[in-house]
Amino acid sequence: MKIILFLLSEFYALVIGFLCYSALKPVWRQLDTKWKVILCPLALFWFADVAVRCTIFWALFQIPPSVKTITVTELCNSLVNDTTFRGRWARSVCRVLNVIQPNHCAALKQ
Repeated sequence: MKIILFLLSEFYALVIGFLCYSALKPVWRQLDTKWKVILCPLALFWFADVAVRCTIFWALFQIPPSVKTITVTELCNSLVNDTTFRGRWARSVCRVLNVIQPNHCAALKQ
């Protein structure tokens, strides 16, 4: 039971950190230097994006990571117009990402 609670808390920490990272990404250049220094550890959550792409989304989409599709966003952008199950999953993920950050998935037509 303790292991499940630990894994669940780690999962929530990753999700919260990634949401903060994705929310800061479009306004990063407009921040003062002191805020950039304080918030720069959130940039490490880019690696969480890559890790999720290389594990869960590799299994889900059955497509190994490549240089062009190293993150979840790049993978979903490349598959959003696909008519198979991969396209349906990619559109679903893109819709969620677009709620967090408008125009995150540019290939998805609203």
